[in-house]
Amino acid sequence: MKPAVRRSRSKGARDYDWAWTGITAPLDESTGHHWLLIRRRISDGELAFYRCWSPRPVPLRVLVRVAGTRWSIETCFQTGKTISLDEPPVRRWHAWHRHVTLVMLAQVILTVIAAHERDDRPATDQRAIPLTLPEIRRLFAKLITNTVHPISH
Repeated sequence: MKPAVRRSRSKGARDYDWAWTGITAPLDESTGHHWLLIRRRISDGELAFYRCWSPRPVPLRVLVRVAGTRWSIETCFQTGKTISLDEPPVRRWHAWHRHVTLVMLAQVILTVIAAHERDDRPATDQRAIPLTLPEIRRLFAKLITNTVHPISH
């Protein structure tokens, strides 16, 4: 096992031990280098396994970095589901194209709003929570669907 790697992410610090070993390539993949990458969480010993391939030898740190990008990919998939990219309510190509274009435009606008809000906030301002994409989406939906109090100004 290699020394622990500490990652500080949105879910807090995570400490892992990493190990790797070369594995035999499948019969249909005779080129490149194949490894089994093993991650052990230090807090409870939970194991995760990654089957890795590269065209040339790479160091362990590169495989660990690539394995760590899985979380951002999963986050992108989850965000896509929350903005209805997984099951668009359309039947034809043109409608699908319009739907996806508008959804992606809305996502860009929300991302820019969240980024500007985070940059403009003073570091000492701890009263309000930072605006995230889901929070902006919730506030915007509340704004446009609030029919109890008509806007008079």
